[in-house]
Amino acid sequence: MMTDVRAGQATGRALLTRWVVASALVALVGSLVGVGARATYGARTSGDEPYYLLTALGLARDGSLDIADEIEEEAFRPFHEIALDEQTTPLDASGRRVSPHDPLLGVLLAPAMALPPDAAWPAAKATLAILAALLAGLTTWVAVRRFEVRPAVAGLVVGGLSAAMPLASYGTQVYPEVPAALAVMVAVAVLTAPRVGLRHVLGFVAAIVALPWLAVKYAPVAAVVVLLAGVRWWRDGHRQLVWVGAGLLGLAGIAYLGLHQLWYGGWTVYAAGDHFVSGGELSVVGNAPNPFGRAKRLVGLLVDADFGIAAWTPAWFALPAAVAVVLRQRVTDRWALLAPAAGGWLTATFVALTMHGWWSPGRQVVVVLPLLVIVLARAADTLLRSRTAFTAGLAALLSGIVGWVWLAVEATTGGPVLIVDFAESGSPIRRALIGLLPDGRRAGVADDVLLLVWAVLLVGSAVAAWRRAGRADVVTASDEAVDVRRLVRAGAIAVGSVLAVGVTVWGVRTVDTAALRTAWDTLSASPGRLLLGLASFGLAFVLRAVAWQRVLPRLSFGQALAGIHLALGGNHVLPLRMGEPLRVVSVVRRAGVEAGAATASTVLLRSGDVLVLLVLGMLAGPAVVTRMLGPIGGVVAGIVAALGVAAWLVIARRTSPTSAAAGPLPAGGLPGLSVIGLTAAAWLLEAVLVHQVAGVFGVQLTAAESVVVLAAAIAGQLVAVAPGGIGSYEAAATAGLAAAGVPVATGLAIAIGLHAVKTAYSIAVGAVALWVPSPGLLGNLRLPRRAVERPVPARATEPDAPVVLFMPAHNEGPRVADVVRRAPSTVHGHPVVVAVIDDGSTDDTVAEAVAAGAVVVPHPTNLGLGAAVRTGLGWAVEQHAAAVAFCDADGEYDPAELGNLVAPILDGDADYVGGSRFAGDIEWMRPHRRAGNLVLTAWVRWTVRQPVSDGQTGYRAFSPGAAADAQIPHDYNYAQVLTIDLLGRGYRYAEVPITYRFRESGRSFVRLGRYLRRVVPTVWRQLNSPRLAA
Repeated sequence: MMTDVRAGQATGRALLTRWVVASALVALVGSLVGVGARATYGARTSGDEPYYLLTALGLARDGSLDIADEIEEEAFRPFHEIALDEQTTPLDASGRRVSPHDPLLGVLLAPAMALPPDAAWPAAKATLAILAALLAGLTTWVAVRRFEVRPAVAGLVVGGLSAAMPLASYGTQVYPEVPAALAVMVAVAVLTAPRVGLRHVLGFVAAIVALPWLAVKYAPVAAVVVLLAGVRWWRDGHRQLVWVGAGLLGLAGIAYLGLHQLWYGGWTVYAAGDHFVSGGELSVVGNAPNPFGRAKRLVGLLVDADFGIAAWTPAWFALPAAVAVVLRQRVTDRWALLAPAAGGWLTATFVALTMHGWWSPGRQVVVVLPLLVIVLARAADTLLRSRTAFTAGLAALLSGIVGWVWLAVEATTGGPVLIVDFAESGSPIRRALIGLLPDGRRAGVADDVLLLVWAVLLVGSAVAAWRRAGRADVVTASDEAVDVRRLVRAGAIAVGSVLAVGVTVWGVRTVDTAALRTAWDTLSASPGRLLLGLASFGLAFVLRAVAWQRVLPRLSFGQALAGIHLALGGNHVLPLRMGEPLRVVSVVRRAGVEAGAATASTVLLRSGDVLVLLVLGMLAGPAVVTRMLGPIGGVVAGIVAALGVAAWLVIARRTSPTSAAAGPLPAGGLPGLSVIGLTAAAWLLEAVLVHQVAGVFGVQLTAAESVVVLAAAIAGQLVAVAPGGIGSYEAAATAGLAAAGVPVATGLAIAIGLHAVKTAYSIAVGAVALWVPSPGLLGNLRLPRRAVERPVPARATEPDAPVVLFMPAHNEGPRVADVVRRAPSTVHGHPVVVAVIDDGSTDDTVAEAVAAGAVVVPHPTNLGLGAAVRTGLGWAVEQHAAAVAFCDADGEYDPAELGNLVAPILDGDADYVGGSRFAGDIEWMRPHRRAGNLVLTAWVRWTVRQPVSDGQTGYRAFSPGAAADAQIPHDYNYAQVLTIDLLGRGYRYAEVPITYRFRESGRSFVRLGRYLRRVVPTVWRQLNSPRLAA
């Protein structure tokens, strides 16, 4: 018993760890997306950001907060390419200047700013992204351990919101918001701990002290958290610890004020800045602020079209409802979330000087947003128990991610920037929303009315959520319900589809089609060179597939090649090199490779790819490659190398003879010189394509120059945001060609032609790799050509074995008796037993069926047609029937034709018989139903590779073996999946013509949209089930 408990605890910890890591990684990637984004036109930083970075630079250089020398030297130029806004004044006769911003963020970024100038600012932004990842991971952990949110829900909500505005935006902008939010989350984690000791108090004090040193504006939030902790710990009897904490915080407060007087000449940092010195330090909140005007922000912070966070991430519209749920359920420690959040929200409402045009949305509330993320997660875990509701919530999260990525790509590639005109972003989701939202910039009556309308709607949503959360059925834990993995998979497909469409539109608008046409005309004039280059390019990927096999011996060559080409094609149609995961997904789904082995080997080989090429480029032309790599590329290359080492260690552990995980990677799978040699040879073959394309344009490159151009182009793509590195590839390749003495205009033409050839190859071959070899990435869409051979069963010899005819029925009282009476009493010498499977009818169906002489097999509630057929087959098998048949109970099919239907079964000629309406006599059928039946039948016929003429017939017969073995996984319907299941496992199929007449009364349950939405995925799962594979 104890062993089981410990095993369960270990499993729970492992699950939590996975979701903590997953949410942290999503947050990290979401933040890193914006590293290269511009904050304003002509500069990557704006507003306060340069001063935070200059403070960090001054601390890195000489340990001083004085940035006068840095300003005089214009040390800001690598990250702020335009003139610097003056925010400081000389503090004394020496000309000493300090940034009017608290220094702790500068301390955190000082190690990064100690790097060479071009690498320092990307490293500083990467540091903030890492802090954002830590914040996401801790938030997930607190949601699960302190507030009892399911790990999957916590991970999805935290990860989704951390990779969207505003959390992702401030995970890369140089502001103290994310570090402050991390400090608040640490304090809340300590505050809600079940036990408290001295180490807890010390950690709590450290987190609280950090807040004003990050920015004095966080003091109200810090005060609320301190008050909550003092009250709780005092009430729980930890009074000595309360006095210790109070003493430490008192000393920290005195030190804060004294040091500010010493360093800044005032009680706050604002004494050092000419922003506010003329009006006094308190003018930071504005001169004669209008409380009523600022009160509008209570709602505007959420729904304003300019600075409201829900305008970018629609999931935040649910915040009032989520707060109502947490209050209604009286969640333990709810005030540890809600009170600091309220303090932060009120501070942002009434204290912040301005909202419009100075910062990206949400800056002043980021410090408490992770607490509200937990509130949303807790509410989602309570209310989103149905598949539809959970899907809607997931869509809201994904739309926020798409909006942020869209803006980050725009800000990186010349579109709207993060601060000055972020409101002009072309994100379709945001564009659809802002027409419905008030815009405080207009300051008109119409917008005030619209703001009031939104306030009423939000209060209404909170009231509805309060009432819903009070119902007992939603408070209990859910066993039903949501297949999180399937919905996440569907969400990923949806995001990929949206990105693909958006990228296509962006590409059409961005690509210079005239230059592309000129390049293609030149290339097509020399088909021999072009074919030689393409052959070399293709052979390069053959070698990479062989290298992958060397690492994963279980992986077939065809699937290795397909996975590589899928990643290549995906990278050319998706931004941020998002095609890379397709390589792992492909071999996991199609070749049965264990996910960890596929991921580790992919990371290792891709890292090796990059590093081998950089080494080749350095050998051939070190100056060019170093210049093309740039500071960000250098950081990325270092990350790539670190990932490669980590993957190598994973594979080494898996291939160890003593490792329990050695199975997926047999001994000998650890890469060596042969893999390095294959990788180097692959790059040299790609260089042949460079050589041939250059030759088409009349430029004869040497082998070394071709390698340099290739290495320069790939180095430029390491930090590419656009699909296929559009723009960065051409620029880097042109620079590489210029270093070889090629004129810029000619070099650009070669680069465009080279990229066009590679893109065309990647998309064409990547599309083929979706389907070839079998199974394709989408799985099996048809049954295999070679049918499974099943021994022919001996014919039933018992003359008294019955033929069972069952009829699924739901509220068929007016018709069922007539249908039952029309069934024959015997067929081919066998007695007929008629059963009615009552699917939770609420009329007199049962009484009418019994009166007509049928056996009734009831369902307690309405479970669906598929469930009724499944019940009927099971009951018939228990009767030791010679044959089993079923038809609808509504009179559309004639039970009198039962003898013809079961004859092939009784004669031993078939195991499964379909009564075909289209081969028989159709008295009448609605035209749209006839058309739908014909289309679906054609689909079934194509899927099963047999001449099926009626794939949706409701009149079918089975041999005893087929009836016992039939599987209907869907309660909604049976038609296609039953045929696929039986034919896929070798049962013999036949058809007989039948008579059909349209039902005279009643209503069909089939609705086309719902039918396709439910049946098509079920058919796909049936085609790819292990049951058919066996």
